[in-house]
Amino acid sequence: LDIMLDSGTALGIVSVAFHTFSGCIKGCQLLIEAADMPQNYEYLRNRLRLEELKLLDWWVVSRKETEKDVAPNDKNDAIVATLMHIQALTLDMTKIRDQYGLVLQASGYGGPQQISEDVPTELPLAGEQKAIWRKALDHAAVSWKMCPQRVRWVLFDGAKFEQLLLRFTGLNDTMLQFLQAEERRHHYKIQEETHLRVLAMHHNVGLLQQLVQALHVGATQAPPLPNKDLRRDTNTKFAKLAKLKALNMDTESSTKAHLKSNHGTAQAPVAQCIDITHISFSVEPVGRDRSAQQAVGVYSDKAVWIEWKIVDVEAMDIPFSYVVERVSRLSILLQSTEKLEELPLPICLGYILDPGLNRIGLVFEASLSTQPLVPESLHQRLQTCMKPSLSIRVAMAQKLASGLNYLHATGWLHKSLRSDNILFHGDDNNEWLSFWVSGFEYARPADPDELTEQPSSDKTHELYRHPDVQFDVPRDGPYGFRAPHDVFSLGVVLLEIAVWQPVNHFLGVSLTQRLSRAIIRKSRAQLMDDMSLSIAEAEAGHRFAEAIRLCLASEVILEQSDDVTDNGEQEHLKIGVEGNCLGDVVSILGGIDV
Repeated sequence: LDIMLDSGTALGIVSVAFHTFSGCIKGCQLLIEAADMPQNYEYLRNRLRLEELKLLDWWVVSRKETEKDVAPNDKNDAIVATLMHIQALTLDMTKIRDQYGLVLQASGYGGPQQISEDVPTELPLAGEQKAIWRKALDHAAVSWKMCPQRVRWVLFDGAKFEQLLLRFTGLNDTMLQFLQAEERRHHYKIQEETHLRVLAMHHNVGLLQQLVQALHVGATQAPPLPNKDLRRDTNTKFAKLAKLKALNMDTESSTKAHLKSNHGTAQAPVAQCIDITHISFSVEPVGRDRSAQQAVGVYSDKAVWIEWKIVDVEAMDIPFSYVVERVSRLSILLQSTEKLEELPLPICLGYILDPGLNRIGLVFEASLSTQPLVPESLHQRLQTCMKPSLSIRVAMAQKLASGLNYLHATGWLHKSLRSDNILFHGDDNNEWLSFWVSGFEYARPADPDELTEQPSSDKTHELYRHPDVQFDVPRDGPYGFRAPHDVFSLGVVLLEIAVWQPVNHFLGVSLTQRLSRAIIRKSRAQLMDDMSLSIAEAEAGHRFAEAIRLCLASEVILEQSDDVTDNGEQEHLKIGVEGNCLGDVVSILGGIDV
């Protein structure tokens, strides 16, 4: 059965399923934009937005026809029936009143109403998802003419609206049962991408608290998910990332905010400054990679390793106390990531001060071993281990890119990503996926108001740095290090993994000779030329090479804005299309099937 629209419309004929789906999207938008919701229930608006996004992702994954009906069968009938329940739940104001005691009233027929300055009203849509959303609303505009364009709450009850949302959640979970196993896995992946876009829209602790609260609605009441072994709980991971981003922002503020949890309100953790005399040090390691940066020992009967930051007090143009504060804040974030498996970060126990040698150390819990050992770096394995299989190298690249993507989602930049900062834990040289991303001596929040330290003076490290942040050249724009610079460094490491050799070997640069600026300056062009990418493609395949190219092409683009620089010019840093490619890199690598 096809439903004919008014003549002259651009949509023509649509399927019953899409007609019903468009009513669901229209209803969601009406409730999301409804005025006069009590401020303390704004988190419920967030949850409704997330359920709408989940339904949009379902339509994209299911590849349902929008312009014609498929042959009737039990599955398609059940899909339409479930969509009709969602439509009634969100669009039928009479049913909302009778079933839940919630009263809405039409308040005009203008455009979408602005809720408030801080609440993000635009859905973070991308690609096909955005096209389907737009088409659904266009169809609803001509097929649901009796619906108001805006509504306001006359009678609102938070507990009853939460019941409505839980019913919506249950129906969304029912929709997932109509997907095949591979489609459910795809839905999980694009839900992750959607969640990261949502997270990027929340720029203060208050909004992040609302987001976490929204994700916890009905968490203890929800029925078991179908095929739980195939679909992990995305909300749990999303909530952890939101909490980590809130913690990141919270540790930056001079007045500590309170972060909400499942059990009420909890204060942000305090940095643990460990007395250096409480650590029994072993002999510090020697060697080029990390001789001045690491030590091992025992603390509280635990094997630990320490990553030192050498502080050149005379050369620094920022106070020593600021560096101590930076490291202490970083230790808080690293402590909080213990249970977030997707972030390949070591477990931090705190930090120590060694003023006699002008250094500050982060103390990490070592892997189980008969004695404390300095973790072996990827840079070392590139030179001492046989090249692992392509499937292992792809899995390493996937984990590394995904981990950096999550780190950036929490508002934190690494700023020193290199193969000697990727550390394997454990004694088995055949274990390739048990690694940490370390080297946080220059990590910092992605806050344009933060002071920025100068990079280390080791010229071999410059091969991993974007040209904008090499040496002591002025940084592009007023804000120093930016996310695309991390992405460039990722591209260099991915190239090393693909061809299985350190970047200096790949470029034919000898570390025994003086490394001139001219050689370093042209390294990016060499890495991106056709010959280099062809070698990477021959070693790891076309898509792996394309991921490398995207990373190496990342840029920070300047555009005009209301911000004023020191020289009086209006200027603002914006990440351009190539510079915002990390999500694309994750998708490309994730799609490689060896």
